[in-house]
Amino acid sequence: MPIGRVPRPPRVEAVPIADPAEDRPADGWPTDAQAPWFAEDLPVGVPRTLGRWRLTAEEIVDFGRQWDPLPFHVDPEAAAASPFGGLIASGLHTMGVAQRLLVEGVHRHVALVAGRGASGVRLPAPARAGAVVEVGVVIAAVEPYREDRAAVRADVEVRGVAEGELLLAYEVDFVVLRRG
Repeated sequence: MPIGRVPRPPRVEAVPIADPAEDRPADGWPTDAQAPWFAEDLPVGVPRTLGRWRLTAEEIVDFGRQWDPLPFHVDPEAAAASPFGGLIASGLHTMGVAQRLLVEGVHRHVALVAGRGASGVRLPAPARAGAVVEVGVVIAAVEPYREDRAAVRADVEVRGVAEGELLLAYEVDFVVLRRG
């Protein structure tokens, strides 16, 4: 197996998802009060908006200086002369924002065992200084992993709020406890 590749668990019969209860919000996701959410509680195929984040120039430069010191992340003048025409966030920074909102909106509620990996990272457009981005998630699959656990695959997207443009998309895999 190539270095860095995390094997997916074998595909087996899907974990049955609980019928939506009366106390679930209209979006089909469990409520915060129902935490911890187990594998059976996760609504496959139902989108959830996790929140918004403003990418300030200061935040972009600070992140860039520490982790991705390319001129268009750290130097407004050089960024203006670049093909991007201005300061843009590192893709890693944008992914960090998505992770933060994923933790706040999903992971802190689920009976999380561990993350397994991320794949299929796509950055079709730059996240620009001053942009407000919105992060959304859809649970793509919940599959038995062990007797007491399930493997979860989720699709994550980051979009610019002003134009709805897709800035980042990727899949994330994690392990959640099953009920009982």
